[in-house]
Amino acid sequence: MSDRQQEPFAEPNLTGFLLVAHPGMMDPSFRRSIILVSAHSEEDGALGVVLNRPMGRRLSEIEEDFEHTSLGAVPLFYGGPVKPREMILTAWEPTGEPGMFKLFFGISPDQASELQEQNDDLILRGFLGYSGWSSGQLEKELHENAWFVSPLDSAVLSNAGSPDLWRRIITRLKPELAFLADAPEDPSMN
Repeated sequence: MSDRQQEPFAEPNLTGFLLVAHPGMMDPSFRRSIILVSAHSEEDGALGVVLNRPMGRRLSEIEEDFEHTSLGAVPLFYGGPVKPREMILTAWEPTGEPGMFKLFFGISPDQASELQEQNDDLILRGFLGYSGWSSGQLEKELHENAWFVSPLDSAVLSNAGSPDLWRRIITRLKPELAFLADAPEDPSMN
C-alpha cells in the first residue's frame, strides 16, 4: 500500500481518534472497517474496537445472566480479531454541546447499569474481541497508508451500525476515493 499518497501521520497519540481502512485494505478483519482507538502509546502499541461490524445479536443472546436485565438489549458488535470471546462494554452520552459526547470504554456491567439509570440518552454497545497493535506496528501501517485518521464525532457513534458508514467517512475524508468506496465488496459483482 506504500504507493498511495496521503498526508503524513501527524498525531503522536491516537487515543480517541478513528482509524478508517483505506479502500485497498484486503485483510478481512479490517476491510472497510472503522476503528475507535481507545489506547495508544509508542511503548505499548494501540488498542481499539471496530465500530461498524454489528453482529445482529444482543447481549442476552450470549450471556444468560443479562437475559432479564436492562443490559440484555445491548447490541453486540465484532470488535476485532484479538480475543473474540472477550466482551468490552462501551457507552457514550451527549454532553449538551453540539457534536460533543462523553465516552466510557471498557466499563463493567455494574457501571453500565448505573450509567443507564442516570441517563436516558446513554448509548451502550458490547464488542466481542478487539483490535490490537504492538509497539510501532500501527505507526508502520500508517506510514504505509493502510489507514486514514479521523477525529471522532457523535454522528459516527450514533450511526455505528449503519452499513454505509465506512463509505460516507471515506468519501468525506478523501472525495477522490469515492469511486473505490462505491465499488462492491465482491469485485465479481461489478
